Amino acid sequence: MTALPPLDGIRVIDLSRVLAGPYCTALLSDAGADVVKIESEHGEDSRHLGPFRDGESIYFNVLNRGKRSVALNLKNDEDREALLTLIETADVALMGEDLRHLPHTLTHARRARSIMLQNVGLSLVLIAILIPLAALGVLGLAAVVLVHEVAEIFVIGNGVRAGRVRPLPPAPTATPTAATVPAKAGAR
Repeated sequence: MTALPPLDGIRVIDLSRVLAGPYCTALLSDAGADVVKIESEHGEDSRHLGPFRDGESIYFNVLNRGKRSVALNLKNDEDREALLTLIETADVALMGEDLRHLPHTLTHARRARSIMLQNVGLSLVLIAILIPLAALGVLGLAAVVLVHEVAEIFVIGNGVRAGRVRPLPPAPTATPTAATVPAKAGAR
């Protein structure tokens, strides 16, 4: 039986470019993560950096190995919505120094923060109820543990429900390669 890679099932949206971010997400891909590289409709700048082999940038291919590419024009409303959908279905969204994407990313960070605060609030309410009941002897230790475990299931369920509102987009049928010209979002 072959063991799964450590990051199997983790989806990463890579909004970075040039060196540090692409290298980071290449390592995540090496560890089994499903990395989706977001590029402009003209392709990432490093596709044009030498040296070249068979007309393709070796630099780009090394830093973007094992990733799928999607080309988006973020000035287009439909493409921005496609990016937001990808971010919502991801476990990680990595963004480089290009701060034009920041407002869209922050919208989703605020949503995640809101979910976290809901979960913390639920936990605090339960603690405020359980501690006095346990101290007064109304509930035995086993009942307190049981109620805590049930509450934890609700907290986890709330996070999963909120984090996976939309289903994951289908994976492409072709075998992805880093040298593939990025596909236009929405084209199948």
